[in-house]
Amino acid sequence: GDALIFAVPDEAELHGWVQVIHRATGQSHKPVPPVRVSSSKCHFRKDERVRAHHLGLNQLASVKPHEVDHLPLLRELVARMLDFRLKDPFVSLGWLSPAQKLIFDEYCNRYGVRTCQRHLIFLQELIRCGEEDITVDMDLLYQSYVICADHVHGKAQGNAEINTVLSAEIEDFQAVRARLLAFLEKRLTGFRYYFPFNRPEAALENLLILMERVINQSNDDTAGAEAVHSVVRICLRNAAVLNYERISDFARKEAKKNQDPDDVGLPTPEKRLV
Repeated sequence: GDALIFAVPDEAELHGWVQVIHRATGQSHKPVPPVRVSSSKCHFRKDERVRAHHLGLNQLASVKPHEVDHLPLLRELVARMLDFRLKDPFVSLGWLSPAQKLIFDEYCNRYGVRTCQRHLIFLQELIRCGEEDITVDMDLLYQSYVICADHVHGKAQGNAEINTVLSAEIEDFQAVRARLLAFLEKRLTGFRYYFPFNRPEAALENLLILMERVINQSNDDTAGAEAVHSVVRICLRNAAVLNYERISDFARKEAKKNQDPDDVGLPTPEKRLV
């Protein structure tokens, strides 16, 4: 299981955090804080204080939150969480653990990261992992993409009547959309190798649903059906060529491996025809 370690100034806040983690993770066993609570005054040795000063930790801890661009820091946080989580890719498929989800939500809420921005960053890191041939759940990509697409196209989230779209969000969304479409086309072209026997379950169907949404821009757009069919047709044609090339390469290697050295000087049927 995951172990979450954090520091609090007093015991009252410690119990509050335990309650929050218990509700957020939904586990049946309630976490128990340590019996002996250490003092809030930290005593550092001289070498540790000097090391922290050289690393810039003092400046980082004392900086005002509103003076920091939190998007690069959030991107680094998401990248590290996914790299750790995807060490076992067939179990996680890109889904964060409850503890990671709590940290992700807490960071975004505390530092005012917009919903569209957080999902754009999450999408970018998921695509990065997918481009490294790591298995990623298509349904997870679909959920984040739909949230970003609805926001950029002016559809208010929840009960909000006013939806403000930033120009930076539109630019980032268009870049992510193009990158996501290229990633989906690559996965569909190599579907025999990325989704053997339709594993993970329903992954290929979810890929086609996501590709249709990305090409059509929104669910209301039915005029792009022919465009979707054209892209799928091209991908399947390329998949057939890729499959033929791999089978031919495998057959050539097997022929060289099974060639008898004693028959090298004998005339072969190919030589007789020549």
